[in-house]
Amino acid sequence: MPDWGRPAGFEDLAIDSKMGRLYASSANINAVFIFDLNGNRIGTLTPKPPDQLEGPSALALTDRKLYVLNLFGNRVSVIDL
Repeated sequence: MPDWGRPAGFEDLAIDSKMGRLYASSANINAVFIFDLNGNRIGTLTPKPPDQLEGPSALALTDRKLYVLNLFGNRVSVIDL
């Protein structure tokens, strides 16, 4: 997939079975991709400014929030879903 860029080995997934969504991150793209459970890309997520993703490398999903570890920013971003 050209959208993914070069693989970095830090890809991660989080599945929200209640909403029927899969969230995917790549350290090469500073956004989180949203897919339906059939594999169709339906959008992207980024945190509210001034926060921004810097090499998103891990995802955790809880309480309608997506926590994203920033590999290059040494911090965690929180995205409200």
